[in-house]
Parts: sequence; structure tokens; C-alpha cells
Amino acid sequence: MNHANVLSVGASYGALVLIWQYGYGSRAVWGIPATGVIVDFVPLMVFAFQFGLSMDYEVFIVSRIREAHDTGLSTDDATVEGTARTGRLVTSAALILFLAFAALAAGPQTSIKIFATGLGAGILLDATIVRALLLPALISLLGQRNWWLPRPIAHLMRCPPAPARPRELARFSLPHSARRPAFPASTRKDEKKPRTRRDSGHFSRPFPRDVPAKTLLRWTAHAAGTTGRH
Repeated sequence: MNHANVLSVGASYGALVLIWQYGYGSRAVWGIPATGVIVDFVPLMVFAFQFGLSMDYEVFIVSRIREAHDTGLSTDDATVEGTARTGRLVTSAALILFLAFAALAAGPQTSIKIFATGLGAGILLDATIVRALLLPALISLLGQRNWWLPRPIAHLMRCPPAPARPRELARFSLPHSARRPAFPASTRKDEKKPRTRRDSGHFSRPFPRDVPAKTLLRWTAHAAGTTGRH
């Protein structure tokens, strides 16, 4: 899926060249003529920011799709389920970042305007076209080939390969003793009860917690004397 990230970065570069180097938009929006060139640090910074943000969106979407597929859904149904669960999150995050970069583009320096334009256009294209259309379509087109995982890579990741044999799946399944109990710890039969004085042969009332040390010593001496008389 890294091809989708490269596609987003390429769309950002294309928007930079079209708006600023050729001047289709820079004069209409900011009143600045075509620069003819792009500042040297802008492509590198746009690549770093754009690749990281697009990777975050991809992790959100693909993780939910994989979780839906692991529950037994087909690839198409899992794609619909995962995209529906993450659509509002990705759209809201992209909208916030786009507005932030639009505000940054209102700065006085032309280099900052170019940098903000590249990031804003890249985020907008990545969240609408790449993540909402191309990524789900590609996953649905590949089908079961999305979940193929070779055995050498699976061995390094310490997870079962895909497709996996039943013996390989049994290696990574939890033993019965390691599974979490189905009931909370407060209802377990082996839960320890609070210690009372009946356990030590005296009163059945529990020990109070906030008791001064002198009082505890006096109680201990009284209990020892009572036991000695018996």
C-alpha cells in the first residue's frame, strides 16, 4: 500500500508545480505571479509531512479492514465495514489539517505559502480520492491476495503465515491456562476474604484500618492476657 502514499506525494508535487511554478492559481488567490521555480527545501519537507500523514490514515483504515476480515467477513464486506468505521475520523482529521495549512498559507513569505499549499493540497487529495476511493477499490480488487504473508516474514514477525496450516495456527493460539477468565476477578471463588479476628481465635469483627499504634499495642496485650488466663 505504499504506492498510495507515493501517489499522494506525487499529487502534492503536481499541485505545487501547477499553482506556483506555472502560476495557475497563485495570481488569482494571492496576487503573486508565477515563480518559475520551487524553493529547494519545499519538496523535501512536503515529502516528509505528506508521507507520514498519509501513512497514519492508511494504518487507521487498513487496520479496521483487517479486524473485520478476521471476524469472518469477506474481503468486500470487510472493506465496506472498515471504511465506514474510519471514514468520519479520517475526514475530520484531514479537514482540520487542511484548515491549518490554509491559515499558514496566509503568511507573508512566499516560501511559506508554497509549503502550505503543497501540504494542504496533498492532504485534501489523499483523504478524498486516495483513501476514500482508490484504497478501498484496490483492496476489493485484490481479494484474498491482500492477506498473503510468506512464511519467512511471518517467522520474523512471530505470527502465523497466510495461508496457514492448522498446525501453524495451533502454535500461535493461547493455551487454556493462559486465557483470561470469562468472569471478573471480584466474583472468583478463590478470592481472598479480609482477615478477621476470628482467624486468630478472637473477635469476629474485622480489624479497623486507621487505628493508632498505641491502641493496637493495648489490644495485643489484652488479647495475650486473656489467652493466658484460659
